Amino acid sequence: MKHQRTISLWAATWFLASLLVCITVLSVPSAKATPYFSAQTGQPCAFCHENPSGGSTLTPQGYAFRARGYSLDPDQRPSRWREFLSLGAGFLHILFAVVWFGAIFYIHLFIKPRALVKGVPRGERLLGLASIAVLIVTGVTLAWLRVPTWASLIHTTFGIVLLVKVSLFLLMVAVAVFVNTYLHRHLKLDAAGSEAAQPSEDTGPTRIIYQGQAYDVSASKLWPNGEHMRRHQAGQDLTASLADAPHGPEVLERLPKLGPATPSRPTDELGPSARLLYVLAYLVLALMVGVLLCLAWWNWGPPLAQAAQPFRPQVAKACIECHKIVSPAIYADWSRSAHARSKVSCLHCHQAGAQDPDVNRAHYQVYKKGDNPWSKSEYMAPIAGVVSPKDCSRCHPDEAKQYSVSKHANTMQIIWTIDPWLNFGLNSDLERVNGCFHCHGTVLKVDKDGKLDPMTWPNVGVGRINLDGSKGSCAACHTRHRFAVSEARKPDTCGQCHLGPDHPQIEIWDESKHGA
Repeated sequence: MKHQRTISLWAATWFLASLLVCITVLSVPSAKATPYFSAQTGQPCAFCHENPSGGSTLTPQGYAFRARGYSLDPDQRPSRWREFLSLGAGFLHILFAVVWFGAIFYIHLFIKPRALVKGVPRGERLLGLASIAVLIVTGVTLAWLRVPTWASLIHTTFGIVLLVKVSLFLLMVAVAVFVNTYLHRHLKLDAAGSEAAQPSEDTGPTRIIYQGQAYDVSASKLWPNGEHMRRHQAGQDLTASLADAPHGPEVLERLPKLGPATPSRPTDELGPSARLLYVLAYLVLALMVGVLLCLAWWNWGPPLAQAAQPFRPQVAKACIECHKIVSPAIYADWSRSAHARSKVSCLHCHQAGAQDPDVNRAHYQVYKKGDNPWSKSEYMAPIAGVVSPKDCSRCHPDEAKQYSVSKHANTMQIIWTIDPWLNFGLNSDLERVNGCFHCHGTVLKVDKDGKLDPMTWPNVGVGRINLDGSKGSCAACHTRHRFAVSEARKPDTCGQCHLGPDHPQIEIWDESKHGA
């Protein structure tokens, strides 16, 4: 009766605990801007944050998420089938990882690798290979669902750790395949050769030794094939093992006693295949610890990718106030722009990472002079003089994507392909800079002092190759610092480049009915 009450008490406890978990899960509100947002929505941290590990400057999607009261646009939510696919793949991935890793731990902690020196049992081989196959399929599926772009593998903490984890896993797979195929066959051959080499007097009953006495275990169901629990081999002296066992020497009373034990061939000698198995077993254990470290790093490790510079409103204000004094014309253009009305400051476009190749090093000297109240070191920030389409894409992703595949963006390649004057060097560098490259763009370069090469900058060519790898300049049509859409639609804007004998579009338009 007491035993039944104990069972009922445990059942009630588990029921209440399960009910509490269900209530907690169902009462969780919709996703907010927390570290768990990514897990709840299926979106990576980089979806909202420029810093892959969260925090700092927001992406356009991040600003939209905040503007909607910290709720995700229904159109951007992962589809239902992706959610279920991710759930199923994740469950199977964890389940078979526990099975495979648990077997490895069990072998090292309890059975010991020595139990496998006669070959890997068929059941364990099939279980291991099946687990590996499931882990590969589910791992590829989860990576496809989780990794948005190839670039994120090297520019985000998640991607870097994933590459390390996959590398360790592939090494484990290689070792497992080698052990279960080539090495397994050689272990079996070595074991067969060892048994054949036994002296004729050792071919009698299968025996064990305890306190100098031999016992026959040939007929014991606990010693199939001369092994007990995959830990003890026939012919061993079990005196020390029985002293630490939960059962005592009384278990030997059921075994036939053969009399005093005679010396047998040493069983501790390991052949080359067995020694290699030992090395690989501990190598797999080390690799597995590395994989588990990667899992811990995802949750609690420091960021490995360079974090984006945090956006500081006080610095943005300092930029505006300082340029109002030192460059009033630029400030006047900006103040009449849509950017100013939308509270887009200098810093939103010009802020760079401290190690970016286009950082204006000379700008740091401004903060040291202290010529006005806003040029102080407390407002120091890395500034890029070149604003590329990649920078503009933070707020205008669709426009930047359309431009990147346009003929304008690739015009540098076009002129080098079709213009023999450039290919054969029949014009000087100065002619190129002031002629072709003025509209087609230059390949931006920096000198040894970190300054932009004056032969490549200033330039707003439509096909300019920027230091961040992007192509073009939005300012070619939307001149800074007003960036008016209406300006880009005027014929005169197009006519700045589309004129002359090579491309007389503006002259043709001027003489047409539309331009007359």
